[in-house]
Amino acid sequence: MAKRLQRELWQYDVFISYARFDDDLHSLVEALSSRMMLRFREATGLDLRIFVDRTDVSSAMIAQQRIETALNTSATLIVIETPSYYTSPWCQRELDTFLIIEQVLKRQYELLPYEALVFPILRVPGSDAVEADQAISQRRQELATRQSISLVGVEPATENFYLAVDRLVTDLISVLQKLMRSGLSAGSLHSTTSRQSIQLPITTPLVTTSAGADDRKLLQLLTDAQSVSIIGITHEGLPDLLDLAIEQKRNRTGDSLAFWDRLNVAFLSDDLLAHVKDELSIEFPDKAEALIERTRRVSHSRRRLMSLLIRRGVPGHWALYSHPYALPFTGNLFSMPDGKRVVQLQVRRPSRREAEHLHIDFLDRVDQFFESAFQEVIDNSREEHEIVLVGTVGADPHTFVCRGSKFRRSVLIEGKNTSEWLPAIVAITWRDGRNGPEPLLQINTPKNSTREMGKISHVSGYINYRDHPISAVEDEARREPSEFVVPVETAMNALRRELLHDFEIRSYPEAANFLGSQSFYYPDKENLFFYMLSQKIDSTHLFSSETRMFAWTIDDLLKVRYYHVLGSTQTALNGPFSRIQRERARELVIANLVAHGDTELADEFSARMRDQESCEELITRLDALKQDIQLFRYVDGNELAVDGFAGLQYRAFFSSLLTTYAMIEVPGTQKVMQEISDSPQRSDAVRRLDTLYNDPEFITSLPVEL
Repeated sequence: MAKRLQRELWQYDVFISYARFDDDLHSLVEALSSRMMLRFREATGLDLRIFVDRTDVSSAMIAQQRIETALNTSATLIVIETPSYYTSPWCQRELDTFLIIEQVLKRQYELLPYEALVFPILRVPGSDAVEADQAISQRRQELATRQSISLVGVEPATENFYLAVDRLVTDLISVLQKLMRSGLSAGSLHSTTSRQSIQLPITTPLVTTSAGADDRKLLQLLTDAQSVSIIGITHEGLPDLLDLAIEQKRNRTGDSLAFWDRLNVAFLSDDLLAHVKDELSIEFPDKAEALIERTRRVSHSRRRLMSLLIRRGVPGHWALYSHPYALPFTGNLFSMPDGKRVVQLQVRRPSRREAEHLHIDFLDRVDQFFESAFQEVIDNSREEHEIVLVGTVGADPHTFVCRGSKFRRSVLIEGKNTSEWLPAIVAITWRDGRNGPEPLLQINTPKNSTREMGKISHVSGYINYRDHPISAVEDEARREPSEFVVPVETAMNALRRELLHDFEIRSYPEAANFLGSQSFYYPDKENLFFYMLSQKIDSTHLFSSETRMFAWTIDDLLKVRYYHVLGSTQTALNGPFSRIQRERARELVIANLVAHGDTELADEFSARMRDQESCEELITRLDALKQDIQLFRYVDGNELAVDGFAGLQYRAFFSSLLTTYAMIEVPGTQKVMQEISDSPQRSDAVRRLDTLYNDPEFITSLPVEL
């Protein structure tokens, strides 16, 4: 035992904390120390190193330094509980300090949650008066969770006293051995067991500081935390960290819906960004340009967070906020499963990079002062909502009647089975290129979209209540807009908002054109009513890497859609359909294949679907064909695979997109349309697609998108 229990990792095995106001405790502490030292040597062959503050000193500062040094170099704490203990500032400081040290040691030595380093000894029960103080009550509750012994009514040098102290010594030896084994294991990871190399408790401060954030530590805290509050200005790297933390939470628990009990993220209000002095202040000579870039970064982070949390969050468990006053601090608060609160504060250095800001990490006080401070910021912030309009198609099928609104995060949820409609826009965006007009489409990724990853899309989005011309007054009154027909002007406002917020486009070579409307039917959630628009983009506009739109030729777009059709063909071959659904799926896929001129594949597919023959060989051939024609685009060296068209643009490619491309004179479009017109089979297939996709009974009967 003696060889195994080497203790170079700490200076004192035990720190005894007690109220020196209680005169009768001095003899108890002497008896306790003597019995512990005796039993410890008998069991280990070593002396038990005990720190007891018995010396009166004239300088409180010297006493505080000596006690804090002893606490920082002690492995365990014994607390002798009496009413005086909870009213003594010195005792409370000792307890609060070691509770923080305990958390540091438990993480460092990988102790289990129930393995404590604090051992309470109850000498005198607390009174109701003591319990009336909240901070004292919290400290008592904290100690009540620890393994303790009771010496109430037990006199020193009695049999009951010895039995109780002997049990305590056994527990102390057990935890000291665990610390020693973990310490040696940790040392092996650093190729040495020296104190300096493994950051032992003697050098571990109560508060840790660093220049710049430690993303690995932040990720670990996010993964472990039960609830999180995050307060900052731009939150540029936060979406990626949250995404990784969600993934780790779900992998760890095996629960595909694992999430935080509550996730709050607060931004500085946009109208205060002009008063921020950050690294952009020296990067951009002009303050207005610095503000534009700062606003762009905040907008991008907010949009990415909203996209991530709509896709992967749990409804009702998260919220984004905008703080309309100067932030009292920036940082993070993590509420851990064991009840502790880990606090990270950031001291921002004007005009300095994030890596040069000072980061301070510590555990919250027992009275949870910092948790209250974080909550006050959240309480004084405005929750960031996108409130989308909800209604129905009007008596005129080309109009939409708004009858209310909903939060964006609560719409288009699979399996919702609602008959409501949402108004939206699709704007066919294009620019002048070297060879003529070029369609501009974005590839949906987790950084810019909430669904249909890998699909390409023109500018699209919901119409929200702020897009309606009279909504400013209604917003001031804090009430929803009354029933009204959504005019084209509102759709135009939605387009301008999407272009500004998502792509930083503030001006246009020419006004947008209204093309008409389209309905999009879902079988299990709200249907969409689209206002179709076209918008020319200045050819000199530079897209950021996060929101970049690519120029496409008509041949590219036909290839992308054909790739999508091949995927739909495989889905139909594998789909679990009823007899009627199978026939409808067969009809829709055949029309799509023939519209692209592939009558041979359409015939083979039709035969296999009708006879329900084995489809494995055909599915394999379709995989090879898809591999040959799939397109890719590149952003910052990252390859983005293109899997097809998003939503309505897939369904309405021939009926709306192609005709608009012809109208704006995209090279090659007239040739494609002439080829379709010259082929009776293709012409009939295109007309049939338009009929089928606009037949609500037909399209909503299919359990999958084809």
